[in-house]
Amino acid sequence: MLISEQTARIITEYTSPFNQLEVNARVTFEGAELLLPAFWRGGGYWSVRMSVKPGVTYKIHWEAETVEEGLPEPVFENSDTVFITNETVEPHPLTAHGTLGVSSDGHHFAFEDGTPFFWLGDTWWKGMVGRFSFEEFKELADDRKAKNFSVIQIVAGMLCDEAPYDKTSENEGGYCWKPDFSEINPVYYDFADRRISYLCQIGLMPCILFSWGYHITFTGYEKMRLYVRNIVARYAAYPVIWDGCGEIAMPYYMSKTPDEDRERQRREWTDILDYVRKIDPYRRPVGTHPSYSGRREVVRDDAVDFDMLQSGHRIEEVALNAVRQTSVGYHKLPHKPVFVSEAVYEGHMIVNTDYHQRYVFWTSFLSGACGFTYGAGGIWQMNTDKTPNGPSAHGGEYERTPWREAAAFPGSAQLGMSKSFLENYRWYDMKPCQDKITPAAFTFNEDFHEWFDDRAAFNEGNKNNWCRFYASGIEDELIMIYLPVGYYDWKTPKVLGLDSSASYEAKLFNPIDGTVFSKRLLPEGVSEWQPPCRPLSQDFVLVVEKIGERNWK
Repeated sequence: MLISEQTARIITEYTSPFNQLEVNARVTFEGAELLLPAFWRGGGYWSVRMSVKPGVTYKIHWEAETVEEGLPEPVFENSDTVFITNETVEPHPLTAHGTLGVSSDGHHFAFEDGTPFFWLGDTWWKGMVGRFSFEEFKELADDRKAKNFSVIQIVAGMLCDEAPYDKTSENEGGYCWKPDFSEINPVYYDFADRRISYLCQIGLMPCILFSWGYHITFTGYEKMRLYVRNIVARYAAYPVIWDGCGEIAMPYYMSKTPDEDRERQRREWTDILDYVRKIDPYRRPVGTHPSYSGRREVVRDDAVDFDMLQSGHRIEEVALNAVRQTSVGYHKLPHKPVFVSEAVYEGHMIVNTDYHQRYVFWTSFLSGACGFTYGAGGIWQMNTDKTPNGPSAHGGEYERTPWREAAAFPGSAQLGMSKSFLENYRWYDMKPCQDKITPAAFTFNEDFHEWFDDRAAFNEGNKNNWCRFYASGIEDELIMIYLPVGYYDWKTPKVLGLDSSASYEAKLFNPIDGTVFSKRLLPEGVSEWQPPCRPLSQDFVLVVEKIGERNWK
């Protein structure tokens, strides 16, 4: 992965270049052409970043236009640049297979050459703040990489649970805006650059949120558009994912016009997502973080490439919400990747355990999710030993757990082991199959075009059905079943639909320590099989696979 930065200077004087100019670089190379937006470095200086190949000649023609009438025409010190990158580079896991996009069946993420990408994210909403030093940032990133995470969800500025210009959201360069939203603060992003670059360097894909959703009611649409333009210009050349804003439809806590703000946020952020598609020459995936479902909260379905879900933080609700929301999202046409992007942070408000992380991970995956985003109390807001985040804008304080203590919560390692286990199989070909087990929990099983009242339908389907067994697999070749904790109940579901002419092996995966045990051959010639009771009162994943079909990788 090679990123080249080129800078030009506009010698015409303006009172506020950030607000008065839009600058682009028209880049030609190997018969191709890209139009790259430029970001403001301060004064008359503008830069572009591009993903480049060694030994290729790149020609840049700088272009600029004013956004107000009556301003003088911009003049560059040098309007053309030619350069060759002679550095060598090793294949990089985030770029070796091309740009990340959506698979042909629409159900998961995949690179251009078809290589599947399993989303295991971590929640670092406030990962840019100065109290969380760059050395600490690297330490946590290395920890997550070692635990097999693949994505970091991080806000580029204007954070959650805070009013504009809250001192706790500053980094080493100050706040991301200058006073009164007059113009962006480039120094803030000079420090942010190191963090985004480091994530990419070690193979963690940044999922960048531009802002928390309600901040657009403070900045106004046009200021937010210019702000987003600068962030896209800075980071589009990196292997990133655009995640719009946080909780797109959630008004500011103290808003006096919440209904109007909610609709305004949905409308204006949908327009911003359209704008991101227009100016991003690298076609990075575009989505948004929701209060419920990103796909359902944007104004138009085609504004997002994937459907992020927020299923809540109270396990009593999440236990059903995650499955319901995932299952309905999986079957919505056209198909798009769906996954829980916020749920039951481990240790959040001093509740929610590692079991709850495993439960939502496995039940949502087996219901059709393409992955999962983990979160931990103390990490999402980056508490340090000396400086906790403190109260949120609404006045309440969630927890003071230091990030390093939260990083050692067992759930993060356990989900990494579960991802590693799934990567031994063709997880991307697996489909929910509740018809292969009995008893089976209720899920939706038919594709549909128009959204419906899925909560009512789910409640009706679950009437008198308190089963919590979930299954997914590949036809009659592979079946995975999640066995949640059953209090004073060790039973297992019967497995159906086996090929009676084939041989099968069954085993248990322990999602707590990553071990596999209780391997056994099934009796010959069976089409149904009743597994024995679980050996311990804990959750397991039961795997039944056809012998001779083990070409899962």
